[in-house]
Amino acid sequence: MLIAGIIKPGAVESGLKDSVTAELNACGIRISWMGRSTLLEGDVASLYAHHHSSPRWDEALNCLTRTESVLFIADTSLSFKQMTEIKSRVRAFFRASEIDNVIHLPRDHRDARLTLNIALRVKAKRIHCGSS
Repeated sequence: MLIAGIIKPGAVESGLKDSVTAELNACGIRISWMGRSTLLEGDVASLYAHHHSSPRWDEALNCLTRTESVLFIADTSLSFKQMTEIKSRVRAFFRASEIDNVIHLPRDHRDARLTLNIALRVKAKRIHCGSS
């Protein structure tokens, strides 16, 4: 299954991108493309609709739309349940770095489709602009 995910700004700014990708690789998520980008407000709102009522929603929205994340496209045979378990493991592993939320992996088909569309749009924009 082709999926996309996001290494969030806190992890990127803290220099944990390579460690996070190594952990994902070890768990069976084979990354084929990565690119840095800020996210569009509409994309963040769609991906995190279940968090809109959170008291920290505005803070999260500002962080994801103003600071670069690393989007990636990967191939995996893992189920959504397994990816959720991996996400929990990765988050726990990096919690020692005082970064609470380092990664977004799809938790269902809707989420997978949204995340993949965002990553493909960023990838297409980079190709159109002449960068990888």
